Amino acid sequence: MRRISLILALVLGAALAFPLVARADQAILAHDALFEVAPGEVVTYSDTLFISRAGMATVMFDGASGFADDETVVATIALRTNRVTKPDEVVGDDLDGLGSMELLSSPTITGTTPADWTTGEPELVADFEFGPAIEFRWTAPSAEELDCDDRPGYEVRTWLAISATLVGSKGTMASFSAEDFPSTVAFDVTCPMSAPTSEPGATAAPRVTTPPTHTLPLDEATSRGEWADWLPYLVLVAGAAAVVVLTRLLRSHRS
Repeated sequence: MRRISLILALVLGAALAFPLVARADQAILAHDALFEVAPGEVVTYSDTLFISRAGMATVMFDGASGFADDETVVATIALRTNRVTKPDEVVGDDLDGLGSMELLSSPTITGTTPADWTTGEPELVADFEFGPAIEFRWTAPSAEELDCDDRPGYEVRTWLAISATLVGSKGTMASFSAEDFPSTVAFDVTCPMSAPTSEPGATAAPRVTTPPTHTLPLDEATSRGEWADWLPYLVLVAGAAAVVVLTRLLRSHRS
């Protein structure tokens, strides 16, 4: 009997000590997105931030177990990227992602919990939305930064990550970190492939040059050119001969 009482006391104590297990508040974007880009390419994107009760507990509360009903929550956000590398790459403890991030919209967004946020059914009161939408511009790292000259076709992925401090109108204080932000928006950067080159020692293919059309062989062209030069003189000689012949014919006819 004492053992059963001890087990019940431990279960009750654990439930009181870890209230976040029952309320899994998670900050997440409304949509998933994947951008396949080349080095230096620019991506502009807009999405909406939610606090969801259906995910993992990534929102950490300070002195409270969650937001109150009908509470207006102001979030001050910051954006960055988290890097995901290939299994054979070693980056140590550096989780910073790639490229440069620029927030185009306001860093302050606002949302309000439903009136039955704490009492309603989780599947019916699943989340509340912040506005305005988050808009940003991300520029992929350059080919030089990725060392593309030595790594043609190299691919790397980096994820959008958001962190924020949350202040509620009823005194609730909370935050979430970029490291724990769900990986829903990804950027795949691929180095260009190098231009194909012939292997050392390979025999070059013969080049075939098509001869020009409507031309004459050199000897024939020269021969025809010489005849063209003499043609006017031949005409004159023939004409003179014809005059002589006609003159003789007329004289013989008169005599």
